[in-house]
Amino acid sequence: MASIESLGLGSGVLTTDLVDKIITAEKEVSELRLDRRQELIEAKITAYGEIKGLMSTMQAAVNNLASPSAAGATVATSSNEDILTVTTSTTADPGTYNVEVLNTAKSHSLATGTFNSFDEIIGTGELSFSFGDNTYDGVTGDITGQDVNTDRPTSTITIAESNRTLSGIRDAINNADMGVTASIINDGTGYRLLMTSDDTGSSNAMRIEARDDSGNLLTNGLAAMAFNELQSGPDNLEQTSRGEDAQLSVNGLTITRESNNVDEVIKGVTINLKSADVGTQVSISVEPDTDTLSENIQGFVDAYNNLKQFVDDLSSYDSDSQQAGLLLGDSTIRTMQSQIRSLISEPIAGLNGEYRSLTELGVNTNRNADYLLEYDASVFRKAISEERSSIVGILAKSGVTSDSQITYVNDSINTKAGSYGVEITQLATQANLGVIGAVGFCLARNRR
Repeated sequence: MASIESLGLGSGVLTTDLVDKIITAEKEVSELRLDRRQELIEAKITAYGEIKGLMSTMQAAVNNLASPSAAGATVATSSNEDILTVTTSTTADPGTYNVEVLNTAKSHSLATGTFNSFDEIIGTGELSFSFGDNTYDGVTGDITGQDVNTDRPTSTITIAESNRTLSGIRDAINNADMGVTASIINDGTGYRLLMTSDDTGSSNAMRIEARDDSGNLLTNGLAAMAFNELQSGPDNLEQTSRGEDAQLSVNGLTITRESNNVDEVIKGVTINLKSADVGTQVSISVEPDTDTLSENIQGFVDAYNNLKQFVDDLSSYDSDSQQAGLLLGDSTIRTMQSQIRSLISEPIAGLNGEYRSLTELGVNTNRNADYLLEYDASVFRKAISEERSSIVGILAKSGVTSDSQITYVNDSINTKAGSYGVEITQLATQANLGVIGAVGFCLARNRR
């Protein structure tokens, strides 16, 4: 194609080469503007990504702080952990309690006489296990009867020619899955079968009958496995440990339990009995877990300050260099900062105590130019010692009721703060044959 050699009526000023240079220059300027705009957008995207990461870190710190289990956490200590240890829950009330362990709960254990080997034949028939509170002769210590535990059904196992050995009987008992564990031990004189109730307490003691196929009580063979008032004798089972209940005194009140894990005595506290020591008082102290709460508050303050410092750097203006931050004037950033500040300083709706906001717990803005948060742990410790329930309400979702017979359990994200009146017209009932029990559900909470 022919080229234009000159323009402007033959003036020779604008040649083709010059026009190409002008077009190229204009194109480079446009591309440079686009590149700079792209770089700006990419830089903002990167900045928002960093902010999102810092926000996630702060959200995790808030979650730690707002967890009901953390906000209401308590710690309990025992003055003598050789006798008992303690664990607590969020429902525990701070206080001091004196405990004396009179007896620990024990499992019932029975042992056979000695046998020559695992494979020694014992006999055939049926072994019937019942469970309950055994009674004993005050002089001889022999079993005289049993108050049957109706919560544990009687179990019968059949001992035939295939499992009539010592090890076969052991396996039959274990396979029956009736809450009894059997094992064979060598006591130095021979092999003995040891049977132990899995559950502690007097109501889980064993009574064992040995009968033939016709239902008659045996006098030999499998009778070596019997433990009852009708088949007692030197050739029957030996009681190596009685099934006994735990007994303890809490602030002078005597309490009996089947297990060594004792709850529902001190609210929100489980007492784990290790050994009995009559006459020794063990002090249990329950206190708010202020160390964990204080660490969680400091974690939130640190996360907030990291976020604010990063955002301030991006939204600042340096008058000396006349350089503006990447996000100067960004409305999203301003809204975010405003919402966070309000969460810190505004009182919690529905709280009526002396403490209603984080600022009253020692979290305040410093007086320097950066306006970062500072945390005074001494203020928090003083507050939680004076009004623990308000502190829990500030940090986590909670609810209280005016009637102790109605309990606040939990809520959801849709729960609104406020006071609600509840009238119970009927409690839930269990249906019987021919009768359908009417069930009424009542939810109660005074505030989230």
